[in-house]
Amino acid sequence: MRIDLAITELFFGGAERCLTQLAIGLQQRGHDVRVLSIGSLPQGDQAQFVMALQDQGVAVEAGGWDRPRQVIQAYWWLRERFLRNPPDLLQTMLYHANVLATWAAKSVGVPVRIGGMRVAERSRFRELLEARAIAQMDALVCVSDSVARFATSAFPRAIRGLEVIPNAIDIDAIDHIAPAAWDQIGWPNDSQVVLFVGRLHRQKGLDLLVEAIEPLLARYPEMRCCLVGEGPLRETLESVEERLGRDRFRLLGWRRDAVAMIKACRLLVLPSRYEGMPNVVLEAMAVGKPIAATRVEGVSELLGDNAPYQTTLAEDPFAFAALVERFRDRVWRVCWRLMGSQHDAEDAAQEVFVRLFFERGKFAGRSRYATWLHGVAIRTCLTLRRSRSRRRKRETTEVGEGPPPAETHAASGPDPATAVAAAQDLERMLGRLDEEDRALILMKFAEGHEYDALAEMFDSTPGALRMRVSRIRERLQAP
Repeated sequence: MRIDLAITELFFGGAERCLTQLAIGLQQRGHDVRVLSIGSLPQGDQAQFVMALQDQGVAVEAGGWDRPRQVIQAYWWLRERFLRNPPDLLQTMLYHANVLATWAAKSVGVPVRIGGMRVAERSRFRELLEARAIAQMDALVCVSDSVARFATSAFPRAIRGLEVIPNAIDIDAIDHIAPAAWDQIGWPNDSQVVLFVGRLHRQKGLDLLVEAIEPLLARYPEMRCCLVGEGPLRETLESVEERLGRDRFRLLGWRRDAVAMIKACRLLVLPSRYEGMPNVVLEAMAVGKPIAATRVEGVSELLGDNAPYQTTLAEDPFAFAALVERFRDRVWRVCWRLMGSQHDAEDAAQEVFVRLFFERGKFAGRSRYATWLHGVAIRTCLTLRRSRSRRRKRETTEVGEGPPPAETHAASGPDPATAVAAAQDLERMLGRLDEEDRALILMKFAEGHEYDALAEMFDSTPGALRMRVSRIRERLQAP
């Protein structure tokens, strides 16, 4: 079968990746596939999709029609391509290709025409044009249920067939990518980086991100914000970078190692005004990174029951700032308390968010989400600490040495020497407890949780935990 896949452009993005994978898969199954890009082809590092297609023998043609006023020329270019080498089936992706390529294909009699809707963009003018194109399609493929609902409400009379095919990522490929080192851009490797990955476009809400992140950067000296991507807002964001300083706010442009940066960041942010099913959220979930996002199409579907607690309404920078701040402290602080070092806390926090993905359907709503989240963090840290303890015992047996000294943390105060000594005494006292008792004491007295919340975290009852804490205190006070 001769199949044409038409798209607005082939620069790096979710729709472009999807089209590339589809074209290669169809070509490998014996179909004659051609890719038509209305805009110019990317050059340099951003041409990886074009090179991947050509390496697999897929024909790629570009019109070079990059400006809005060139829509008429783009239409006639597409029509001429369909006349010269008529396909049996046309699949389009993105708005301009959906409209222009479908109209051109209809005019020359391409027998099967399928559209692809990737985002739920609300624009009266666009909807009027797209409705006329959708009426000429045999089917419309949407990337998520929420985009399908948008399409059904916006084009109720135009749609002849509707399918939902969600995005997917290659988890095996992601697993083999090592986290990026922040010193490659001149930041300390232990930087608490808030990361955005995506197109620098108004759709992504980057003006809201800047408004939300600026007071947080002033409040938390260890926090940094990094933006990865290209787009029409680059010049505006470069001025933000200059104003806030490159040691706190960096605009890196497009990066081949974006997944490695996701693995290295503390928090991924996506303050979009509208979406479809963002691949970057899938990638962050796959590597166990927390996500702070706006509650737009596709995001809630991916986050599941966690969505109300990891998202906020779009167009509200103050609420988004509060969401970022909440994630900055909540899980990592608990992990630091229980694991005892920054490195182990980072590993534990990543494992917590991997577990949150797999346990996202287990939150029953009987307690506050923060309480349930702390319970997941506690169970994760206990498992990791027990595993680490067994490993250290084996190493001690093999080399004949005693256990490593307890890690200490200096506290702030008027007498640093006394504070350090007190921290060492506390660490030694806690070292006399088993892992679960140690976690209970830290959650009660260091984090200040009430017994009702602790009962949810430790799967017990408030009365039983009161008695348990009393007995632990008696043991700690004994000589």
